Amino acid sequence: MNGDTGKERSVSIIRKEMKKWEKRLEALEREYRRMPEGEILIIKKGGRYCCYVYRDRQVKSIRKDCRSTGRLMRKRILGYEIAIAKAFCSVLSSAEAQLAASLESIEKNAAVRTLERIRQLPEGDMYLLSPDEYKWKYDDYPQNNYKMENLRYATGRGVRVRSKSEKFIGSKLEEYHIAYRYEARFFIDDKIYYPDFTIMTGDGRIILWEHFGMMEDSEYFMRAYRKIEAYRRIGHVQHSNLICTYESDIADGSKLDEIIERFILE
Repeated sequence: MNGDTGKERSVSIIRKEMKKWEKRLEALEREYRRMPEGEILIIKKGGRYCCYVYRDRQVKSIRKDCRSTGRLMRKRILGYEIAIAKAFCSVLSSAEAQLAASLESIEKNAAVRTLERIRQLPEGDMYLLSPDEYKWKYDDYPQNNYKMENLRYATGRGVRVRSKSEKFIGSKLEEYHIAYRYEARFFIDDKIYYPDFTIMTGDGRIILWEHFGMMEDSEYFMRAYRKIEAYRRIGHVQHSNLICTYESDIADGSKLDEIIERFILE
């Protein structure tokens, strides 16, 4: 990926995690505010547990099986989880500021400008991909040769594709320097399929990416369903090693960033 994308993604990872903890903290505190006054105390006496409530500077015995006792126990758990969530929020906030400052310092280094120029070279993949990824991506492979004249669009790196949406996806994969093949032949039970994008990750996993752009058409919808089912039978399932996108996913570039970061880069 380019320098800006790498920097933004690094900060974004922390920011997303922080938002997750802030949301959890908000929910915990909301529930905590509904709990009764006082604090639960549990003391072991003679082999059994006795419950007490500390309220208004007084300690009183309470039955373990009454509703208020259960709510006080829940309150104690919530107090602990709130403390944990606050600690995470504090650490992540500091980490975000420290990371942003460190990345800013790195960006000022002259070597970074050279690195960016390497990324922009036509042969940049040779240096940005691992040897296995590079060999896999640029080895000859059987492609879909159906209506080649429909390959009207070109990605940022010049790969010819059939639609604007596929151009957008291919260019986004290239932006992240992800090795992919377009409409590579794929056999399932002696039947040939051509996934829109076949991706090799840095750790050698193979991920299929299908973009379904005409789901309002009933025949197209059924073909898409049968294709997803065929992939499922051989172990390619959504939210794991099969990515399925639709036109609504293409409308916002940040949605593709999220998909790539979640299913390919993690």
